Amino acid sequence: MLIPLFFSLCLLLEGTTALSLVFSRAHPERRIWPPLAGARLRWLMPSLFGATALGIITLGLLDWGSGRLPSWLLAAGIVLWLSGNGLAVWAWAALGLSKTMGGRGILTTHGPYRWSRNPQYVGFILALAGWGVMTSSCSTLIAAIAAWIPLLLVPHVEEPWLEEIYGEAYRNYRTHAPRWLLWKQS
Repeated sequence: MLIPLFFSLCLLLEGTTALSLVFSRAHPERRIWPPLAGARLRWLMPSLFGATALGIITLGLLDWGSGRLPSWLLAAGIVLWLSGNGLAVWAWAALGLSKTMGGRGILTTHGPYRWSRNPQYVGFILALAGWGVMTSSCSTLIAAIAAWIPLLLVPHVEEPWLEEIYGEAYRNYRTHAPRWLLWKQS
């Protein structure tokens, strides 16, 4: 009973997050993310992402080992999970809490931001994939992959805002750092 409940909750949170991002992209003057100055909903998106992560972690713990994956694949999951979390924490430390939560400041181009404009999201995607495999749970893996959708959408919402704030400095940065990690893309 708990596994279908947490699975459904994860998908609901992921869908809400994705729809909030699509709304923000379509209506930047009333956007939810990045938060408008003084917005009452400034904690909504971080809360949705956090609740989704907690839901996927709980789902994985509840359904641990139900898929019976081979040990070599579980080891690969551990490596992905650890490296993804490490990258996300490094990127968070380089950017800082305020800017991670949509605050303004100096354009960050150091640390992992030298190689990716979105290293936190790259780290989260790797960690989610690793957790889904590591738990050997089909429902967790599906929920983790579904959580990629908002993570793949959010840069498309943030980039026009970043260009508006940082102007030429951000346009120049875009030419040097890829959106993700391994491939160059504007």
